[in-house]
Amino acid sequence: MVHVAALMFLTNAVDGEEPSGFSVWGRGEFWYARPNGRLVITEGSRPGSGDIVRVGEEFGLRPRGVPGGELGASLGDHRIRASYLDLRFRGTDDLDQTLIFHGTTYPVGEQIRAQVDLPRLSLNYDYDVWDTSWTKFRLGIVGHVYWFTARLTSDTEDERRTYNRGVAAMTFSVDAKAGPVRIDADGSLGYTDSSHDLFGGIRVLVGGVLWKALEVGVGYRWERFDASAETNIVALTIHGPTIALTLRF
Repeated sequence: MVHVAALMFLTNAVDGEEPSGFSVWGRGEFWYARPNGRLVITEGSRPGSGDIVRVGEEFGLRPRGVPGGELGASLGDHRIRASYLDLRFRGTDDLDQTLIFHGTTYPVGEQIRAQVDLPRLSLNYDYDVWDTSWTKFRLGIVGHVYWFTARLTSDTEDERRTYNRGVAAMTFSVDAKAGPVRIDADGSLGYTDSSHDLFGGIRVLVGGVLWKALEVGVGYRWERFDASAETNIVALTIHGPTIALTLRF
């Protein structure tokens, strides 16, 4: 029996399959993110107290390096992950039209300084539904919590809106290995009843082992964020190249 078990283990190793044991990992990520989309920030959720802001055109928000991290564990076909993205953007602009923000009117020609913060904590569970000798395909669910802040200042005004928002989405992921190369693709899709819109995204990393248990991956990340609440609309598309280091145990 011992010889049979050893033979089965070696056969799986030759085929590229991993034993279905317990494993943990940590990942650090740096995402060069470019924001665009729509914002409507009202005062006390009062309709008409906020104009639509085209983030990529009117706020002057600049691309920024966004740090992130992930901790995960898997046991057999089950996997859980906790991740964090520190999304914070800054910009300056000269208004070419009057803008109402959080109940305050900023006149044409006013120089404004904008701040949009959208840090996000996520908790994900997924299950291995199908695999081959070199791929794993998982389906699951994720819960996101946003801590949203929008601030607009000028020489005479300083308005800020802050609130928290929680949303859930379905997830899918594909892990593939081809020799020394590893490909990780993660995606999600959800719906929010606040703005009646879809949100989600996809991240693809291609890389391999850098040293022993340390892996490096480079790729691209595209996400549609929605932290809308009541009459406030926060619908941003953020995208850009990303790099990640993963330590597996």
